[in-house]
Amino acid sequence: MFATRYIGGIRATFSLIGFLLIWEMVVRALALPGYVLPTVSAILEQLWRQQQPLIAAAMTTSQQALLGFGIGAALGVALAVALTFVGRLRDALMSIVVAINIVPMIAYAPLVVLWFGVGMESKVIIVACEVGFTVLLGTLDGLNRVDKRSVDLLRSFGAGPFELIRKLRLPSALPSILTALKLSTVRSIIATIVVEMLGAYQGLGWTIFQSVVMSDFLTVWAAILVASLLSLAFFGLLAWLERRLVFWQ
Repeated sequence: MFATRYIGGIRATFSLIGFLLIWEMVVRALALPGYVLPTVSAILEQLWRQQQPLIAAAMTTSQQALLGFGIGAALGVALAVALTFVGRLRDALMSIVVAINIVPMIAYAPLVVLWFGVGMESKVIIVACEVGFTVLLGTLDGLNRVDKRSVDLLRSFGAGPFELIRKLRLPSALPSILTALKLSTVRSIIATIVVEMLGAYQGLGWTIFQSVVMSDFLTVWAAILVASLLSLAFFGLLAWLERRLVFWQ
C-alpha cells in the first residue's frame, strides 16, 4: 500500500512538472503578453521578489480559513447529530437549511461584510457557513448508513440513543465526515479569498484585488500560486489525517 501511494505521488509530481513545462513553452512559443498569460518562470521570479508580503498575506488568509473551517466543521457535525434525535422534524429543518444554501454562500458575502465589517469576523462567518453545510450533509449520510442489524444488536444490550451515537453511528460515519472535510478544504480557502476581495485590509484576496487595480498581473499570478499551494497543503493534511483515522479502508 505504501509503495502504491509512493508511486502515485511520483506520477502526480511528474505530471505537475510536465504541465508547467508545457505552459512555459507554449507561452514562449506564442509570445503571449504578460497580461494575458505570463511564463511560469516570470511568476516564480515575482513570487521570490514579493515573498515577504505574500507570506504575510497567506498567513492572514490561512488563519481566517482555518478558524472558519473549525467552527463550520463542529457546527455541521453537531447539527447532524442533533437532527438524528428529531426524526420527525428532520425533513422540515433540512428543508430550511437547503433553502438557505440553494443560493451560493458567496452571494451572501456583501451582506455579511456590510453587517460585520471588513475584519476577520466576516470571513470566518462565510467560511463557517460554507463548510458547515458540506459537513452537515456528509455527516448525515454517514449516520444514516449504519447497518440496522448493528443498531438492533446494541439496543438488545440496552443501549440508548446517546450510546448508539457515540459507540456506533459516529464511528461508522467517520469516513463520510472526513470526506466532507476534505471537500471543504478548498472551499474554505476560496471563500476566504473572495470575501477578502470584497472587503479587507490584508490577505491573499486583498493582494489579488489591489494588484488587479494596479495592473500588476505578475503579482496576481504569484498570489494565485500561493493560494493553490495553501489549498494543496490543507487538502494533504486532511488526507493524511484520514489515512490515520480511517486506517481500515
